This record gives sequence, C-alpha cells and structure tokens, in this order.
Amino acid sequence: MLGRREDAEDVVMETVTDAFAEISSLRDPGAFEGWIFRILMNKLRRKRKSYIGESVELNEDITASAQMTSDEGIALRSALDKLPDRDREIIMLDVLGGYRSDEIAQMLGMNANTVRSRKLRAFERIRTMLKED
Repeated sequence: MLGRREDAEDVVMETVTDAFAEISSLRDPGAFEGWIFRILMNKLRRKRKSYIGESVELNEDITASAQMTSDEGIALRSALDKLPDRDREIIMLDVLGGYRSDEIAQMLGMNANTVRSRKLRAFERIRTMLKED
C-alpha cells in the first residue's frame, strides 16, 4: 500500500510498538486482530498522506507476485492510487492479505455488506480504468 518496502517495515514496527504500549486498553482479547489492524491502517493512511508531492516508487512486490510486465504493473498501481483510500485498503486486504469480507469489516470497523459492495465497485472502477489505458 505504501510502495516502499522500508516505509512499510517502519509502519509495521511502529504499529507493534504502539500496540505493545497500549495492550492494556484492549478489553476483549478476541478482538486483537481487528484492533491491531485498525492501528496499522491509521498509520498507513498517515504515511500515505505524507507522500503528497513526492514521487512514490512502484511497489515491486505487487507486480512481481502478480507476474506482470512493467507497463501492466504501472497501470495497476495507477488505478489503485486513484481509488479512495478506504476502497484501496479493502482491495489490498482482500487480494494481498487474503482476508474475507467479514474479517476486513472487523479490521476496518465497517459492516461486512458494505465491504462487499465497496469491493465490487472498486474492482469495477479498476477494470474500467485499465480498459481506458
């Protein structure tokens, strides 16, 4: 989601550090996964906002794992970047994370039906953008 491996590692380390410091505020141990993912997503959003005005490198992990050509990877990354942040998060958690809609809903504090409908609309937007390119 960040396009830079080093930044992703920093965000994960900050998330783990903050979670460890705030673990006493977690009331239900069964909600740990959703709780820590909310911390992570908030940090990711803040980091992406710091990129405004910067040139972000293409995330090579995404294109390599999908076995795409450079042009296809650039087009996909461009389409993903044009999505609203929340839709991009849903797509990344679904495709790269392998999470189900109900799990994503819990992580993002949303309704599972909303996640499913946003995911479908986001995939359609990506499809349309890629056809235009």
